[in-house]
Parts: sequence; structure tokens; C-alpha cells
Amino acid sequence: MKTKPPIILAVFLLGGCFTPSAQAHDTWLIPERFNAAPKSSVRLDLTSGMAFPALETGPKKARVQSANCRLAGETFKINAITEGPKSLRFATEVAQPGVATFWVEFPPKEVELKPEQVHEYLEEIGAPPALLEEWAQMKPQRWREAYSKHQKTFVRVGAPPAEDRSWKEPVGGALEIVPAQDPTTAKAGAEFAVHVLKNGKPFPDFPLNAVAAGE
Repeated sequence: MKTKPPIILAVFLLGGCFTPSAQAHDTWLIPERFNAAPKSSVRLDLTSGMAFPALETGPKKARVQSANCRLAGETFKINAITEGPKSLRFATEVAQPGVATFWVEFPPKEVELKPEQVHEYLEEIGAPPALLEEWAQMKPQRWREAYSKHQKTFVRVGAPPAEDRSWKEPVGGALEIVPAQDPTTAKAGAEFAVHVLKNGKPFPDFPLNAVAAGE
């Protein structure tokens, strides 16, 4: 898994993380390795770019609202955060076996788009026809919004006990993609189901994209 991140990884990293700009980059959180030994350190990189999973541009540390890890049902904060040349780096120890869930939250950011940028943006997020029509009819046209990013990923630590199913529990993000099965056991070519939640409730008809490494 270290050299060939599975396609489902990008689903968790990119779902709902579009930035509203025609030149926007997707943002993802990616571990240095997807399998770790208990009592070892795990390092993760958070980056924005156009070619998953390459590291390109990292946000400033001051922008981080919170960084957390949940392992074997216990949640703790990640305090070791450093700015690298192409990513924001997080490091923490994983003490016991289980499926570790990592997530980073940023505060909302306001932005205003130029009218010529909006059409491409609406296509990128899979906007419904009603919204496309509403924008087309708007006079004068002006687009302002607040957006936030919610990055999340998983690391398998040792041999997770069968009773540890904390990976399927939401972490409380405003927009969140929750796996319906252990994400660290996904196989190439197999189906993989997820739940999309908005403020903790099912969010139907939400466009979801998957990106594989190198695409």
C-alpha cells in the first residue's frame, strides 16, 4: 500500500474538499505509510495540488483549526505540526493495534469568484441543474461563498482486534465520508461502500469523486 495508494483512499481525502476557484487545487491528507507497527511514529503530509498524491503546496500551520487521531476508540490531538517545503507535516505515535483515523479541520474561508470562473467551478462540483439555471438567470451576476476543507485518512496499526470498529464512526465533520467497511482491507476491483454525512445526517444526491494515484 505504500507504493500504490488504493483508489478508495482518494475518495476519503478528496470528497467534499473542492476549493471554489477555476484554478483551485484539491487538498488531501496522506500518511507516509498505510501500515504501521504499534508504538511507532506515523507521519502524514497535508498538501494541495493537481496531481494526487504528489506533494505540491502546504497550508500555513496557523490555518489549522484542529488535528486529531482516533485509535481503538480513543481520540487524541496531534500537536507535532511543522511546515515543510511542499506540505504541512503531522506526526504522532500510535500506541496500540487498530485502525487509526486521522483528520484535520480548517476554519471556513470566504471567497468571491469572477463570473467567468463560476461555470467551471459549478461543473467541477457537479452542481445540480437548478443551481446552474439560477446562476444563468442572475442579474447582475455575483458569487460569494464561505467554504471549508475536511481532510481524513486511515492507517492500519499492527493487527487490529475484531472488536475495534471505530473506523466506521463519524468524527463530527460538517461534511464527512464514512466507510461502511474497514478501509484498510479494501481490494483492487472490489466494491467499496461509504456513507456521506452533512452535519451528522445522511446527505443524499451528493456528487462523489474518486481519484487514483497518477490519474
